Amino acid sequence: MVRESKYEIMYVLQGHYGRWEDLTESTNRKEVYQDLKDYRANESGAFRVIQRKVLKPGVSKSAPIKYKIIKFRQNGNSTAVRGMGNLTEAEAQAYCSRSDTHGKGWFCGYTKQ
Repeated sequence: MVRESKYEIMYVLQGHYGRWEDLTESTNRKEVYQDLKDYRANESGAFRVIQRKVLKPGVSKSAPIKYKIIKFRQNGNSTAVRGMGNLTEAEAQAYCSRSDTHGKGWFCGYTKQ
């Protein structure tokens, strides 16, 4: 299975006005090179096209936080509940809200993995 990249390549046209400044950008390479041609025809100066790796829209840079279920006892002991790890926070909350996850002297809670 091939893992899809979280990033996409943006082609950025830059002009040098004392320092390099972004003028246009696109994921379409041909579009940026057409812009470069237009800028060179209408303005004097230095221009360049660079590639910039950016996060795709809607993608988080950090990995999602995962949670595990812990059974807490009144005597201070606690143990991880087997098979109840790698959960989202909503899944962990839903599990701990069930009526069979607490009793006299014990309850289930969750913590970050």
